[in-house]
Amino acid sequence: MSLQRNLRQYALSLYSAAAEAGQVRETERRLDAILKMYKAIPAFKQLLLTKRVDPEVKLKILKTVLASYVSALETDLITVLVKEGLLDKLAVIIKGYKRLADADPSSVNVTIFMSQESDKESLADITKRLEKILNKQVFAKTVEDKTLIGGAKFRIGNTIVDGSIERRLEKLRESLIRA
Repeated sequence: MSLQRNLRQYALSLYSAAAEAGQVRETERRLDAILKMYKAIPAFKQLLLTKRVDPEVKLKILKTVLASYVSALETDLITVLVKEGLLDKLAVIIKGYKRLADADPSSVNVTIFMSQESDKESLADITKRLEKILNKQVFAKTVEDKTLIGGAKFRIGNTIVDGSIERRLEKLRESLIRA
């Protein structure tokens, strides 16, 4: 079996386990945190890539460092990858997992662009409304966009829904021109 096929299988197995546990998006967020650490912290990246550190020692270090960031699911993945000598392929497996999670029909990631950061209560309210409209579990994150005067823009998958005041005024102007 080719390495690429093995990596897809790891991603699929991880996705299946997360789906079974009802933790698809939560697992995705934890994997994103690991990937961010990999990209941002050179010492962490070096630890993952080096062949000089004994696999058992590496595993012990990783479990200690990641204990507060990951669940047993991600720990098990890292354990298997260390033992198989494939820890350098972690980023590829995470990307494969994310593709599978994005195709999950029961949930959706939504990015909400707002003029200022939203409090948790407002975000929870918006999330509930979106879940009702989309009839899916919504995992929302907010992004501050200072160019917005008010309102919000939503990125749902690859679709942008513009509910900003600027867009509403633009629609009003267009309707006045046509009238």
